[in-house]
Amino acid sequence: MATFVLVACHPSPRNLTLVSGKTVYGNMAMEDADIVVYRWEPSRWRYISDTRSGYHGSFRVHLPPGTYSIKASKTIRVGQGEVALTGKLEGLKVEERGGRIDQIVVIMVPVSGS
Repeated sequence: MATFVLVACHPSPRNLTLVSGKTVYGNMAMEDADIVVYRWEPSRWRYISDTRSGYHGSFRVHLPPGTYSIKASKTIRVGQGEVALTGKLEGLKVEERGGRIDQIVVIMVPVSGS
C-alpha cells in the first residue's frame, strides 16, 4: 500500500524530461556545487528541487513541461582565502514529456564582494 501511494504522488521519470548539464567556473568543472531548480508559476519562481553537481560538474534533473531557472552555488579555496561562486540559467523551456535536454551549462562567477 505504501508503494502505491508513493507512485501515485510522484510522476514516473518516463513522464518527465531529463535535463542534464554541468556547472563551470572559467575552464574548470565545478563538482559538488549546490543546484536549485525553480519553476515559473504565474507571477513568481517556485522552488522545485535541489541536488549537487557530480563528477566533472555534471547534474541531472527530471522535469515536467514548464519554464525553469537553475541556480548553482559553491565556495572554493583560492590561495589563503575563499571565493563564493554563483551562476544562473533562467528561462529554460521544457516543452515535452519524456524527452531530453542535454548540454545545459551553468556558468559560475564570483559573488560581488567575495
